[in-house]
Amino acid sequence: MKHWITPFLLCLCAGFAQAQSTDLKRLETQNEARGWQAVGRLDIGNRGFCSGTLIAPDLVLTAAHCVYDRTTGAAYSPKDFIFRAGLRDGKAAAERRIAAIAAHDGYTPSEPLSVKNVSHDVALLRLSSPIPFSEMDPFSLHTDVVKKGPVSVVSYGKGRADAQSRQRNCQMTDRQSDVLIFDCDVTFGSSGAPVFCT
Repeated sequence: MKHWITPFLLCLCAGFAQAQSTDLKRLETQNEARGWQAVGRLDIGNRGFCSGTLIAPDLVLTAAHCVYDRTTGAAYSPKDFIFRAGLRDGKAAAERRIAAIAAHDGYTPSEPLSVKNVSHDVALLRLSSPIPFSEMDPFSLHTDVVKKGPVSVVSYGKGRADAQSRQRNCQMTDRQSDVLIFDCDVTFGSSGAPVFCT
């Protein structure tokens, strides 16, 4: 089964992922999860959730398709979202409402899956108030060329929504224009998850 995800962070680029059996592991303890707290669950009212990542004290990066209603194509209101950084078993390291949303201008919510649309499947969310550096360090964006080889993913997903899961080693297998192809184990809710170059 294939899934579209928009991976970010140390790769900031749209990607196409193919699920497979992997070394996906739930981050069980607070100690295991501590370094990944800037990855959070982005709750969309009672409609579901996506993954998102703190990239500045007041900015979260996620997938553009997470900010639109799938059936109508209408943009959700910022008040529909809560970013729950480092959520694990009902407790978040930090929690903020969303004040503003900016999806990439090239993303068209009504367009079917295509390389062009996936390459623009990116959105920034401004938090209602910053998460201070004293509480959490945002991740930096990677600006260098991403080459084929190992990457890792930290996400929330269907069946594993209560805590982050980390896949330590999956592969960036190909590139089609601005879209990178990964074999990472993703599912619904993993959209917007960061992909880390290892």
